Amino acid sequence: MKRYSLFAFWLSALLLLSGAGTALIYGLSYQSGLKLAEAETQRTYSQHSSLSQYLFNQYIQELDKRLLEFSQETEVLQQSQQLNQQRLDQIYYDKYRSAFDLLLIKSRTGTIDLSSPLYDTDAISSQLKALPSNQWRLISHPQTHWTAMLMAKPLINTRTGEILGQVIAGVVINDSFALIKALNASLTTDAQGIALLYNQRLLITSGQMNSSTTTLLSQSDPVSHPLVQHHDTLILNLPLRINGDDLGLNLAICLSSAPLNAFRANLNEVLLAAILTILLLSALIAILASKLSVGPLHRLVSLAQSPHSADTEFNHPISEFDLLGKLLSQLIYTLQSRERDLLALNRDLEEARHRAKTLSQQLMMLQEQERKTLARELHDELGQCLTAVSSDAYLLKHRIQDDDLARQCAESIYDTSKLMYDTVYNLIRTLRPLPLDELGLIDALVNIPILDTLQQKGVQFLLDVPDPEEVEALDDKTAIALYRISQEALTNVAKHACADNVELTLSVNEDADWVSLKIYDNGIGVLPEKAHQRYGLLGMRERAESLGGTMELQSRTGAGTWLEVHVPFGRRIIPATNQQDVADSYA
Repeated sequence: MKRYSLFAFWLSALLLLSGAGTALIYGLSYQSGLKLAEAETQRTYSQHSSLSQYLFNQYIQELDKRLLEFSQETEVLQQSQQLNQQRLDQIYYDKYRSAFDLLLIKSRTGTIDLSSPLYDTDAISSQLKALPSNQWRLISHPQTHWTAMLMAKPLINTRTGEILGQVIAGVVINDSFALIKALNASLTTDAQGIALLYNQRLLITSGQMNSSTTTLLSQSDPVSHPLVQHHDTLILNLPLRINGDDLGLNLAICLSSAPLNAFRANLNEVLLAAILTILLLSALIAILASKLSVGPLHRLVSLAQSPHSADTEFNHPISEFDLLGKLLSQLIYTLQSRERDLLALNRDLEEARHRAKTLSQQLMMLQEQERKTLARELHDELGQCLTAVSSDAYLLKHRIQDDDLARQCAESIYDTSKLMYDTVYNLIRTLRPLPLDELGLIDALVNIPILDTLQQKGVQFLLDVPDPEEVEALDDKTAIALYRISQEALTNVAKHACADNVELTLSVNEDADWVSLKIYDNGIGVLPEKAHQRYGLLGMRERAESLGGTMELQSRTGAGTWLEVHVPFGRRIIPATNQQDVADSYA
C-alpha cells in the first residue's frame, strides 16, 4: 500500500509540474510574441503618424502660399475697393480655382463671394465673422454637413500699410481629393484605404472600405483607441494637427492585419507543438502508471454496470478496494431501486396532470356553455319581462294626466326598468358577447364591454386586428379563449395598472399556422412574485396551454406590462355537405 500511495503521489506531482511548466512556457512565450507584435504595430503607427502629419503640413503650407499670393495680387487689392465681380471671378477661375473651394473678399463697401456654387456660405456667415486672422479653422455646414478648412487673411496696402479688407479662403474637406491624394503618399503596400474624420464624423474615404469598417470609424474614439483591429483590418487613428493645434481632425488608415495574424498563428503553432510534446510525454507516463494503479478502478466501473455480482465476483487482494467495490455495488442497487420508484411516481404524476388538464378544459367549456345558456335565458326571459314592464309604464305615464303621484310612480317604474334592462344587457355582454356568435372574434373585441370602463378612466385604447376574413375559419374554442384572455387582461389593466395607454394586437401567421395576441400597457407593472399568485393570470395561462399554446408575461415596475399569447390556429370543422352553404353565408 505504501508503494502504491508513493507512486500515485509522484504521478500527480509529475502531471502538476508538467502542466504548470507548460502553462508558464506558453504564457511567457505568448506574451513575448505579443509584445514584439505590439512594438511593431506601434512602430508602424508612429511612422504613419509622422509621415501623415508631415504631408498634411506640406498641404497646409501650399494653401498658405497660394492664399498669400492671392492676397498680394495687385488687381485684387484694387478690385477690393471697386468690387468688380466679373474681374475678380476671372482672377479666381484663372489662377486659384484648383486651390480653393471657398473664397470670399470683404471690404468696407461689401462682400464678394467667389466660392463654388456647390457650397452655400450663407448658413456659415456667423461663423465666418468670428474667424481669426492667419489661423486655420474647421467649420461645418449645419444643413448639408460638409466641413471646410478656412483661413482669414487681411488685405494690406503694401505702400501705406492700410488694411483694405479681408480674404477668407479654404477647401471643403468632403470633396478635397487633392488632400486625399497628398495623404495617400503615406500609405504602404498593405494599406486598404484612408478616411478623414472630424469630431468622429466621417468626411471622406479613399480605397476599399466596407460599411462595417466605416461604421466602426464613426463610433470609435481616436483618443482612447488609436489602434483598433476589426476582423482582418487594422485601423490607425492619427490626429492631424493644424499649425500645432488639435482641432478634432483625424486621419484613419486601414491596413491589412494579415501579417500580424500570420505572426500570431505561427506563434500559436510553435507553442502548440511544444505543449503537445510535453503533454504526450506526460500521457505516456500516465499510461504506464495506470497499468499498476488504475486497474482496480476499472473493476469498480464494471461493478457500477452490474451491481448484483459484487458479492460473488469482486475479489481484490487489497482489502480497501474489495470493501469499496461491495459498498459501491450495494449503493448502486439501492439507487436503481429508488429510480424505478421515482419513474413510477412520475408516470402517475404525468397521468394526473393530464387528467387535470383535461378536466380544466372541460370545466372551461362547461363554464362557457353555462354562460351562453345563462345569457340566452336572461335575454329571452328577463329581457322580455323588463321590456313588457317598460312598455306598460310608458303607456301609464302618458295616459295619466291628473294624478301626479301615479304619474311619478309610472315614470319611476319606467326609468327603473330601463336601468335594469341596461344592466342585464351589460351582464349578457359580459357572459357571452353577441358579436362573438353572430359576427366573429374581431367584432367581439371591438365591442368588448371593458372598453367602456377604460374610456371612463381616460385610458387611450389602440386596437390592431387583421381582416375578419383571416380569422373567420377560427374555431369557437380558440376564439372564446382569445376573447376571454383579452377580457381578463383588459380588466386587470382597468383595475390595477393605472395606465394611460393600452395596445391590443391580434395577428395571424399563415405560414406557421399560429395566432398571436399581444397586449401592452404603460402602467405601474406587476411584480414577478405576485404575478404567479393572481388567479386571473393563472386562468389566462391555462386557457392558452389548453389549446397547445404559450403565454409570456414581462413586466417592470413603473415601465408597464407586456403580455404575449401564441396559440395554434384551430380551424372550424365544417361538414362536407354544408361547406358550400357556410361559404355562401360568409360571402
